[in-house]
Amino acid sequence: MTKKLKTPTLLWLGACAVVLIWWMAVYGLNERSSDALKSEAMIYVVIAMTLLSFPVGLVWTIVIAGGARLLHAAGIDMHAPIWVSLLFYWVGALVLGYLQWFLIVPRIKAKREGRSQQSMR
Repeated sequence: MTKKLKTPTLLWLGACAVVLIWWMAVYGLNERSSDALKSEAMIYVVIAMTLLSFPVGLVWTIVIAGGARLLHAAGIDMHAPIWVSLLFYWVGALVLGYLQWFLIVPRIKAKREGRSQQSMR
């Protein structure tokens, strides 16, 4: 049985896609943009995706930043193109945000509604 995507889900996924497409169009695929400018502009994607997938997005951002810091402190430098790092972050925030908002939260809400109906009887 297939489950149809609902309007809030489509709007949320669309907003996430707009964030990535905007960054790629303005900075990521622009050959005239320097790597420094692309790196600095990543903060817009991080802020937007953190807000769209909050609170799990904040945890994801902290985990990614902490992991990068630990790798750097251990002398391991990840030399991936900037857009690869951004895509990795974006996909993680997208998946975690989707799980949070459209799977976990509705299940918790349904359980609470079920309990409140049972307690009313």
